[in-house]
Amino acid sequence: MTEWDLFSGEVSPVEAVTQNGKTLLRTIFHPTGSRVFVIDTSKSPAPERPLPARKIEEKVKRLPEEWRFKRLHLNSFVIDSCEYCFGNEEWRPKTPIWKIRREAWRVSGLEKYVGIQPWVLKEKNVKPSRPFELRLRASFKSETKPKRLFLVIEKPSIWKVKVNGVSVSTETSEWYWDKQFGKIDISKEVIVGENIIELSSTFNWDVPIEDLYLVGDFGVKKISETEYVLTEEPTSLKNGSWVEQGYPFYAGTMRYEADFNLDQEPRADEQVIIRLPEAEGTLFLVRVNGSDPMPICWRPFEVDVAKNVRKGKNELSIDVVSSLRNTFGPLHHKSGDLYWVGPFSFMDEKNWTDAYQLVPYGLIKGAEIVIRKTKSI
Repeated sequence: MTEWDLFSGEVSPVEAVTQNGKTLLRTIFHPTGSRVFVIDTSKSPAPERPLPARKIEEKVKRLPEEWRFKRLHLNSFVIDSCEYCFGNEEWRPKTPIWKIRREAWRVSGLEKYVGIQPWVLKEKNVKPSRPFELRLRASFKSETKPKRLFLVIEKPSIWKVKVNGVSVSTETSEWYWDKQFGKIDISKEVIVGENIIELSSTFNWDVPIEDLYLVGDFGVKKISETEYVLTEEPTSLKNGSWVEQGYPFYAGTMRYEADFNLDQEPRADEQVIIRLPEAEGTLFLVRVNGSDPMPICWRPFEVDVAKNVRKGKNELSIDVVSSLRNTFGPLHHKSGDLYWVGPFSFMDEKNWTDAYQLVPYGLIKGAEIVIRKTKSI
């Protein structure tokens, strides 16, 4: 019998026995796990005998709770509600941007075309029955003046933009996340305190009324369930979610760094495991002493680094890769992290809450060094 590792392509022998015409083996299945075992029927069956018992011994050393870290992508800040007006009307109160989009389509006479593909609207030369200038006014507060700060909006060239009353060019070849998401440098215009961003465009069905984003070098501090401000970044990260440590809307990779010591070189019968209890992310990349990255994609969140460690001081880095969930949402559904998401999930009024619904990312319970031996009983 052999086990086929569908991740690495390795094929390894498996200890098995035959009892009463059945092939028996001992293995472990972790939550949602799967394994592939192959019995070659052209060869003699496994021997008839009891299945040997095995004992696993582990020496566990927890790493310190505080980590050096590097943010490998720009931090994010979400602006998903703002004031608005159509034409020369008075400004209307702060409203979720998806509701502004719905109202603009209604007022312009385009409501009956909601959900129709853009290429159909273009082919039929559909236009608003009531043209108007759409104006949006968003605000955010900052306790610091970031060295780099960018406004990210869809189709930037069709918008006129002002930041704190200063016109900002929307002609840019830079983009973030998607080539339709223009990246506009507003580092010079932003001040400590309250900042106002104004956007205007002649409304048509192809004008994207979507959330605004800030990306750059900054931290984010929670003021209340519905309000966050820009602030200085932390100098270290602790065990737990980075959502509560300055990065609630972050959509990127965080690199955790630490050192650990081994009293001796690992023996031939020992594994040296890096274990990540209850880590939250989409992928984890472990490096020891400058090694190539060793991916962890599923439970158990661990990897054998015996070939990479040495006696004495060892350098460890762990990349935690997140996702776009805390940036693009849904961010306001009462059920929090949904098992299924569709367009309606982002504008479900029945289940709407103004409070931000975020999910954790990071080394929730830190990391462990595990010296593991398997012995026969």
